[in-house]
Amino acid sequence: MINRWQRYIYIYRSTVLGSLFGIIALSVLSCKPAPPPEPELPAVTLKPIEAPPALNSIHCAIASDSPSLALMHVANDLGYFEVEGLEFQITEVPPSTAPRQSSLLSLLQDDVDCIAQTLDSYLRTLDGQLFQTAVIASLYTSTGAEGLVVAAPVSSIEDLFDQSIGGDRHHPGMLLTYSKLRELGYGIDDFIIKPIDWPEKGAEEQGREGARAQGRRGAEVIADGQEGNGADQPGLGGEDSVGEAIAGLGPDSGDATEDIEEEDRAAVRPSYGDIFRKEGVVAIAASEPRLSHIAQDTGGQILITSGESDSLLMGTLVVERSKLDQDRDRYRGLLKGIYRASELYDSDRPQFLEIAAPYYGVPTQVLDQKLQTIAYTSYPDLQRIIDVGARTGTLFRTFINLDAIHQDLDLQNGPLFYDDHVDHQLILDLLDQQPLNPGE
Repeated sequence: MINRWQRYIYIYRSTVLGSLFGIIALSVLSCKPAPPPEPELPAVTLKPIEAPPALNSIHCAIASDSPSLALMHVANDLGYFEVEGLEFQITEVPPSTAPRQSSLLSLLQDDVDCIAQTLDSYLRTLDGQLFQTAVIASLYTSTGAEGLVVAAPVSSIEDLFDQSIGGDRHHPGMLLTYSKLRELGYGIDDFIIKPIDWPEKGAEEQGREGARAQGRRGAEVIADGQEGNGADQPGLGGEDSVGEAIAGLGPDSGDATEDIEEEDRAAVRPSYGDIFRKEGVVAIAASEPRLSHIAQDTGGQILITSGESDSLLMGTLVVERSKLDQDRDRYRGLLKGIYRASELYDSDRPQFLEIAAPYYGVPTQVLDQKLQTIAYTSYPDLQRIIDVGARTGTLFRTFINLDAIHQDLDLQNGPLFYDDHVDHQLILDLLDQQPLNPGE
């Protein structure tokens, strides 16, 4: 039997041993290395949010009936210019502004940075020019918008010898005709040029054209100057060659609006049935749709069209040299946007037409039909058009041919030189920078 003292000793020994084991355990745990200190985080400096760089403004003036207008609006609406850092502004010059050739060129002295003008009309406006300008790009070529319609018994170019040809001597159709005659060895004294007294449009047609103009969607439109016949006198136009075909987008084209019945269309445009006899000519230089209307009304034959001209009629972009030299990157971005729009015309024509048609105030199918008479300059075309080294590019040949034709027809005071009026460096830069689309 355990006595009381033994129990006290047992309890004491158990208590001492338990405390001793506790002290040992705590000592062991306390000998573990301390965790490393937390690393110090670097100080955070918040940068202010930077605003996107300001867009560089560029302002172009274009005839309101020009095919170039579609390229500009499509490129702008799809943001092609903005991608290049450009804020694009456009001023439209209406057909009634006369003389539109010189008025377009004179705008370059103001806040306008570029104009769209056919090469032939540009060359004719250089006489007396007090500031230096240059063509920097081709925008399109005419492929059938102008030509010559003849009456029987004329059936060949040679039959025009010593005959009277109706039309203005600066009309693109006349330039085409004289170019063909010149190739065969004929000169300006071998035929007679007679101005045409064109039939006036009916009141119904003028009213419909006014309604169509009010329905056009928007850019700034320059105030009308002296009133003239505009598209009826193609030489007054800044575009002056294909412009008449585009100006014929309305009911006078015979197919412009779906709500005009076939039998009514002849009533809303002039009749040309007696024009050859009345004007005393055997041939007439004209633009579409008038060219086809004359052939239809008279039973005549379309003998020459611009589709056979090897790009004699070409739409170009013209700039003032001092502005170009100040900021070439700005104009390079402009061309990239334009040629991207041209690529869209080739790759997705419905989208192109859907964007462009409201700016002309016509349905897409009407604009599509009218644009069949021109060919937009595409990116692959540039090497063929600007072939600087060999001097065989289309632009060079066209410039030389027009210069000679204009002198023969007394449309220039003297010869002009390609290098003085064409700056091809921007096109060469584009050819070195592929692709055009910065996202590709």
